[in-house]
Amino acid sequence: MISGKGTDVNLNYREFNHICMKHVYDHFTNRQSIRKVGAMINERGGLEQMQISFHVFEMMVIRNLKKIKHEDQSQIISKVRKVLNETWIGIGDWTHNSAPEPVCLLQK
Repeated sequence: MISGKGTDVNLNYREFNHICMKHVYDHFTNRQSIRKVGAMINERGGLEQMQISFHVFEMMVIRNLKKIKHEDQSQIISKVRKVLNETWIGIGDWTHNSAPEPVCLLQK
């Protein structure tokens, strides 16, 4: 589990975001956990860090979809983006328009 405020002081944003989004990846069906992680990221770096973390998460998902048909990859990425975006609405400045543009690294 990801620790609370203060215990991760020595981690830079990049390390912290990766650890947070790995937790989201491992617990993706738990929206309460996803919100908690979003709030922790927001507390450390606001909307900008949440958007960077969103990209980190998207890259984790893409990396693990290499053996799936391209059409299915696109559908999975779209669904994952929607769930994460909707779950983070209302955390800090995150709105339904806050998700960054999709990463286009899907394998054909």
